Amino acid sequence: MDNKKQITAANVSNAGKSKQLYPSKKGKPTMKQALATGVTSSSHNITTKVLNSSKDSFLIQDCILFWLDTNINLDDDCNINILKQFQSIVGNIHVFNNTDQCVDFLKKSQNQNVSLIVSGSVCQHIISRIHSIPQLIAIFIFCQDQFKYESLKINWSKVQGIFTDSATLCNSIKQLVHQFEEDSVDISFVSENDISDQDLDQLDQSFMYTQLIKEILLELEYDEQSFHNFLTYCLDISISSTPFAAIQQCSKFEHEKEILFSMPTVFRINDIKPSDFNNRIWYVHLSSTSDNDKQLHQLTERMREEIKGPSALHRLGALMIKLSKFVKAEEVYKILLNRSSDELEKGYMYYQLGHIKDNQQKYDEAHDFYRKALTILLKHLSADHPNIASCYNNIGLVYDNMNEFSKALSFYEKAYAIYEKASPGNQKNLANCCSSIGLIYNSMDNYSKAFSFCKKAHDIFNEELPANHPLLATSHNNIGLVYANMKKYSEAFASYKRAVDIGQKVLPPDHPNLEVYKRNLESVRKKNNK
Repeated sequence: MDNKKQITAANVSNAGKSKQLYPSKKGKPTMKQALATGVTSSSHNITTKVLNSSKDSFLIQDCILFWLDTNINLDDDCNINILKQFQSIVGNIHVFNNTDQCVDFLKKSQNQNVSLIVSGSVCQHIISRIHSIPQLIAIFIFCQDQFKYESLKINWSKVQGIFTDSATLCNSIKQLVHQFEEDSVDISFVSENDISDQDLDQLDQSFMYTQLIKEILLELEYDEQSFHNFLTYCLDISISSTPFAAIQQCSKFEHEKEILFSMPTVFRINDIKPSDFNNRIWYVHLSSTSDNDKQLHQLTERMREEIKGPSALHRLGALMIKLSKFVKAEEVYKILLNRSSDELEKGYMYYQLGHIKDNQQKYDEAHDFYRKALTILLKHLSADHPNIASCYNNIGLVYDNMNEFSKALSFYEKAYAIYEKASPGNQKNLANCCSSIGLIYNSMDNYSKAFSFCKKAHDIFNEELPANHPLLATSHNNIGLVYANMKKYSEAFASYKRAVDIGQKVLPPDHPNLEVYKRNLESVRKKNNK
């Protein structure tokens, strides 16, 4: 692979790609939120049927239930009734009548947690192929001959049992769901004496993003039915600061005195002591507190500014882009595009869809969306408007990713000329463009110019942004890239190390940028040790 391109941050999120355009609030129609879920054909002879969550489902969406039966008939009333029972428990259900396609689909279900319902005879033939797949967390054998397949439960740890009726099977699935939800709660413990501006990495990296998502969800406008469903299972949405609530009356598990904690919630541990009646139980005395970390607060405020928009749904789309959740972001912006009757607003939606397609490496589609956006924006804005410059910059980025460097540089320079004349409030945009130009020169082997532009960008970011902003991590990575190509491996190592340090503090652990920073650091570490 070409060394000059494989470690450049432009491949994942060039600083210039972080610009979010949003329309003016003036004259903007009210947007009602009613996110739709997909449906598929109900024909019984298809190999896969996907059922999305019903209103009674309480399993989080990262969990999927597979039902594999080579003889299944989805037109049969009995099977339809069983499916309805599963659907009341699990958010997403996939039904297969082809073993190989089920296994292939399972292997491709990355970052998911899959439970499999399968007949005993089929399980015998495939369990050795699937048992070690990490995303498969449980296997339920559903058949009439319980004793014939008892050895599968004994010899394979993921087999939860052999079930001869759907009621018993559903109860077992509910227990697994309940346990999984409890295990999925992220809890971080930080010593009060250890928290300082330099120790933010001790906090959970998702704390800030969870807070932003919570704020957006509470501000979304719901239709009446969605609103009532929301209130059935959640807190009063007008009380955004409620840290916890007793939900025994509406819990799925009535015998448990459950407490629902708001996300994210910070508690101080006052005391921990063992139970007088059971040595396996400890009592933890907690008191609610607020998060007063100045650095985290500063970064959160900056992120709120960067994802601002005329509605909560606009902000949700922008946040999904920042989290590299591009499929979800695309769903949001397509909803906004379909609902809008305003041409200028549609131009902004085309811009964001271009951004998404570029990150998905669908460059032709990205180019088309950006061109549509530019055409509309030029009709409504002055030729030197910063949002016009952002379109030029990102069209350049598409050409950059397609290795058409001369075209890319031409568009970057158009953007640079506008940003350079713009008001001081657009310094970050100027820095974005400098990064893009620097990386182009790096790809063209002009390392002195590459370093000059990347350093200029970094100096602006350093002055304009909080010390732990994700763009600073990208900027350090870009400078490391130029150093590495200049064979200055010690300097490259130091830059990549700073990128990783910042990324680990402020990015979700699975963010693709963080993976790039780590990979770059390891690559130059090996060269530095030679």
